[in-house]
Amino acid sequence: MNFKIEINYLNINNYPYIEKYFADMANKGWLIHRIFAGTIFIYSKIQPRELDFSISPYEIERAFTRKSKAELVLN
Repeated sequence: MNFKIEINYLNINNYPYIEKYFADMANKGWLIHRIFAGTIFIYSKIQPRELDFSISPYEIERAFTRKSKAELVLN
C-alpha cells in the first residue's frame, strides 16, 4: 500500500509528542500527508529518512478568507 490511515489525537497540548511521532514515522517510511478533524492521520509511503517536524496553529480558512500560494509564501 502507498498510504496508511490511523486514528490519533492532535491538540495544542500534545504538539511536541506529535512532532516526535511524525519524525519516527518518517524514519519508518511514512510521511504525514493530511489530518482530518484532528484525529484521522493519513500517511504517504516514502523512502525512510530522518526529518524534523514543527507544528504551529493557524487561522481557520473559509471560502472568503482563503489565501493564495503567493500570500502564504510571504507570511
